[in-house]
Parts: sequence; C-alpha cells; structure tokens
Amino acid sequence: MKEVLKRGMLKFENSFFSHVVRCALGMIIPLVLTAGISCAVRDFPVAPYQMFLTQGGGEMVL
Repeated sequence: MKEVLKRGMLKFENSFFSHVVRCALGMIIPLVLTAGISCAVRDFPVAPYQMFLTQGGGEMVL
C-alpha cells in the first residue's frame, strides 16, 4: 500500500498542476508579508502614534 501511495504522490509532485501551484504560492508570499507588515505598522498600539495618524499626520501630501 505504501508503494502505491509513494508512486501516486511522486506522479502528482511532478505534474504541471503541482508546479503551477508551487510557483503561484511562491509569488504571493512577498505580497502577504508586505500586507502583514503594513497592518502591523498602521495598528501599532502606542497612543501618541495613533493620535498622530488620526489627526491627519499619516496622510500623504503630494
């Protein structure tokens, strides 16, 4: 039974679909990390920093 599972997993691992999924997940990781870091900076739990953001100090002026 183990050999049948090993052959099936090896066949799936070398398939085109498996390759596409691995590459797509690899490309999404930087976006997820960037979003997580930006949320952590935005919600930093320090009262003066939060007041700075709510009073318009966090807005970009072009």
